[in-house]
Amino acid sequence: VAIPPATLAGNLHNLPFRLTDAAFSRALNRLVVIAEGIQAVMIVDPETGNSTRVDLPATPHSVTTSPEGFAALVTSDFSVSMVNLASGTVDRTVAVNVRGSTGLMGSWAYILPERDQWEKVRSVNLLSGEIKTGTGSVYAGAIMKAHPSGRRLYMVDRGLSPGDIHRIDAGLGPALAVKDSRYHGDYPICENLWFSEKGDFAFTGCGNAFSLSDDPKKDMDFAGTVPNLEEQRISALAHSDSASRVLLVPQQRYSRNDEDPRDTLVTYEFPGFRFIARDVLPRLGTPESPVIATGRFVFANRDGRRMYVVLDAPAAASKVTSAILAADMR
Repeated sequence: VAIPPATLAGNLHNLPFRLTDAAFSRALNRLVVIAEGIQAVMIVDPETGNSTRVDLPATPHSVTTSPEGFAALVTSDFSVSMVNLASGTVDRTVAVNVRGSTGLMGSWAYILPERDQWEKVRSVNLLSGEIKTGTGSVYAGAIMKAHPSGRRLYMVDRGLSPGDIHRIDAGLGPALAVKDSRYHGDYPICENLWFSEKGDFAFTGCGNAFSLSDDPKKDMDFAGTVPNLEEQRISALAHSDSASRVLLVPQQRYSRNDEDPRDTLVTYEFPGFRFIARDVLPRLGTPESPVIATGRFVFANRDGRRMYVVLDAPAAASKVTSAILAADMR
């Protein structure tokens, strides 16, 4: 079967590793990634592919950045480490006995356990090492992320039907009560979550958007749906306020197979979800043996002029490493 040619032009930087997770600092314009077989976090310039290695005390499993973009939280089986992205150093490491989805706000790390059923968010004071258990129950394995305001977190259910979006207030301290949206199943979630750049919207895996507000009474209001997804869900998304753009990588909705193609990037104007472009992502490998790439992550820089797509090869192409495509915004 012929492989269709790429339609999204840009600078492709092959990385010397296969990444397992990635986050982005808009403030520093750097990717923050962890990779197979490397006990370190890599701070990568997406315009050149050059990276700075920060060694870690344990093998990392996940990484996320703080809302302001100057720190990252890296988790392992038995610890969490806060990395100073400007200096490239590990500032703090605290032992924990739980693993799951995480958020970082100020000097507090938040962990939503990935196992068991009904659980409570753990709040870790990275300065004192104190660990507090939240009051509200959440379903283990959910996706949780720190809101750009740095004052609260949001989570979406995984493995629970119907799925919902939830708010967790924290305010640079321990996580407090959990508040559900008013809908509870009216709008499918599809087990993923992203924020608009300023945090005034949340986008979910099924393409449903919700407006967000500091006021709990006005929070998590339905705000529209990405058009023409049909039987697809979103596997990666980014929003640029400066460019008024939403970028997303679609995938078959009901598939659990990571080998399914995720080789297109769709661009919309937002608000409004006006269609702009659908592009085929570049191929990896060699010209003689091209490999269809998967768009694992997508990010937009601070001024809205550039986008960065993190590309992976299928597991079968074990010798092909990850890559970064740096391209102009559509």
